[in-house]
Amino acid sequence: MLRSAAISRHLSHLPQSEATYILSQYGFIKYVGCTNNLQRRMSHHKSQNKKIHFDSGSLLHWFSIRDPDLERELQRRLRPTLGTISIYQSLDSIPYIFRDFYLRKINYLIDSIPDDCQEASLVFNQIFGYYLILQKHSSRTYLEECLQWRIKCDAMRSLARRQRLREKAIA
Repeated sequence: MLRSAAISRHLSHLPQSEATYILSQYGFIKYVGCTNNLQRRMSHHKSQNKKIHFDSGSLLHWFSIRDPDLERELQRRLRPTLGTISIYQSLDSIPYIFRDFYLRKINYLIDSIPDDCQEASLVFNQIFGYYLILQKHSSRTYLEECLQWRIKCDAMRSLARRQRLREKAIA
């Protein structure tokens, strides 16, 4: 399960002024802030309609979230071009794959919120974590939803706390 505080802490290290790309490697999702040199190389390759190979020496500022489901989705959708990434096809489509994947996860979680306050609190926290990722990588499009789920998450935690206190008082 994703921990929103950990995600927030990691996301804050990403360079704000540089383009951020997402790469898939060894079961981890890498969030990659590109150096100016790499951006120049990408622009050059794009203008020449060539493919560019990403090696670890070219990358700056990355962290990992282990999410095997997202890894499988990226493998399935990008299978022909993994390793050597086509600027036009793969790199441009990764943010959309990423967004669609997490929106599906969010919708599934919303449809299956349990009645129990403690369990619901965990689900709300997970939904908030997913919105936090989407907000960071979608130019703040999801900020409103993210804030709403933060409020709901806090409310559910408060309800769960009261429910536990009531159960202790009865016992």
